[in-house]
Amino acid sequence: MNSHQQPWNRAISRADLAALTGYRHDHFRFLEPTGPSETETVLRGDVRHLRFRSGLAMHCSDTLDVCNLTTQVVQEAGTSFFLFLEGTVDVRLGDRSFTLGAPDGARGRQPLQGTIINCAERDVLTRMSAKGWRIRNVVVTLPQDWCDTEPDLGSADERILRRFCATHLASASWTPSPRIVSLAEQILRPPPYQELLQRLYIESLSLEIAGEALSCLASEAGPQQTALRTRDYERLRAIAEQLSSGGSLPGSIEEIARDAGMSSSSLQRLFRAAFGITVYEFIRSARLDEARRLLMQDGVSVSEAAYRAGYSSAANFATAFKRRFGISPKHVRA
Repeated sequence: MNSHQQPWNRAISRADLAALTGYRHDHFRFLEPTGPSETETVLRGDVRHLRFRSGLAMHCSDTLDVCNLTTQVVQEAGTSFFLFLEGTVDVRLGDRSFTLGAPDGARGRQPLQGTIINCAERDVLTRMSAKGWRIRNVVVTLPQDWCDTEPDLGSADERILRRFCATHLASASWTPSPRIVSLAEQILRPPPYQELLQRLYIESLSLEIAGEALSCLASEAGPQQTALRTRDYERLRAIAEQLSSGGSLPGSIEEIARDAGMSSSSLQRLFRAAFGITVYEFIRSARLDEARRLLMQDGVSVSEAAYRAGYSSAANFATAFKRRFGISPKHVRA
């Protein structure tokens, strides 16, 4: 499968993107493309931004650029943890430039790299990407005062963290463990919890990502790298891409495993390790995503969407749909 194929085809306009990023209107602007049209599509895919009561924020995207895209935002003070599962973007923050992520050709030859950047004060962030780029990333941001609110225990590791968080545009990289990569995947495609529980779920995963990154920053040894090998993860991600493509799905776990060159038991064990859910749960979620797209964009009937999602009962489909998205299918139909 083409690695740049988008698992769903939601069009995101300039106005949509400004709203989805969570920035105030006067803190977000487009440098490219230029032009007055707020309805112009700039991305296809999914962008989400959540801010929690603790002050923690999470931003994630699984998108395909449909044009050259340069945006500029006012970045609030805080410590951000960038993890790119696919793709790369160029970022300028204040007077420093960063390349976040890794080029497509580097994937599989080296571990994923995360980046930590601290803003001790508000600054301007400019982000640049190009037409045809596929970006899959998760960004977790702790508020500026998170370190100050904790008691000072005087340890060497703590001094490192406090010094980092007091330095404007301090940066560091870390190699995320396979578990953290798995958590990022789960944030991009969370289980079908109701909205309140899903926010709690994503907040807990975001905290774990921040915790490991800070652990690596404070300790030269860092966490032990265990479990999933890069080769296994790449194979599983290719399977997930195929299952999410919106096309016809394999008839059985055995067929999926045979196509991937592994046993069905290995597939199920490794898939859960990579994504935190079973293959069946992933397929069910992908079918519901495709059903929502058909309802929203193609205006198919609820019964047709239920059939396409593999449900013999429209009532069962409606129940699963509402559990997944928090709204009944008839209310999203175009």
